[in-house]
Formats: sequence, C-alpha cells, structure tokens
Amino acid sequence: MGKRNKTTSKVHEEENIESEEEQQQTNNHDVGQSSSNDKSLYEILGVERTATQQEIKKAYHKLALRLHPDKNPDDEDAKEKFQQLQKVISILGDEEKRSLYDQTGCVDDAVSNLHIL
Repeated sequence: MGKRNKTTSKVHEEENIESEEEQQQTNNHDVGQSSSNDKSLYEILGVERTATQQEIKKAYHKLALRLHPDKNPDDEDAKEKFQQLQKVISILGDEEKRSLYDQTGCVDDAVSNLHIL
C-alpha cells in the first residue's frame, strides 16, 4: 500500500506541475487580449480572488519580468501585453479600485469615480 500512495502522490505532483505550466502559458496569452470578458483580472495574474495584496504584487512582478518588452524584442505585441499588465495591477493593486472591480466586474476608469457620487 505504501508504494501505491507514493506513486499516486508522484502522479498528482506531475499533474500539478503540468497544470501550472499550462496556466503560465495561458497567462502570457491572456494579458495581450483586448477583451476583458474572457478572463478576470485575477485569472490573468494567476491568483485567487481572495489573494492578498502581497500575493497579487508577487504574481505581477513575476509576469512583468517575463513579459517586459526588453526581454521580448522579437515579440511585436510585447509592449501592448506589458501595458495591459500595468492596467491589471493599477486596479488590483489599489484597494478601492479592486473593491469596485469585485463588485461590478468593470475595468473602465470612468466607473472608478462612481463611489464619489
């Protein structure tokens, strides 16, 4: 029985690693998409909706290093992807904007002033 549990555990670890790699590839692709309807901002960063500010910043930095235009000189869309990532962190990195996003799902900057009205 002990051998079976170790084998099963190893299989689950490999599945988790593959899942994480697929998520990383998806994240690289999603940041460049213009439609925010496909993925939530949390999914773009690869974090849970309940993530702390520290977890969000860590995920942002990880993606920013990978997607930076200087690191991807052959990718014509690198600048756009990086700018999209900047928009994501500008919303999720600010508690008020994040709260508004969580309530409305809207990423439009014009909506961020509604809480004043």
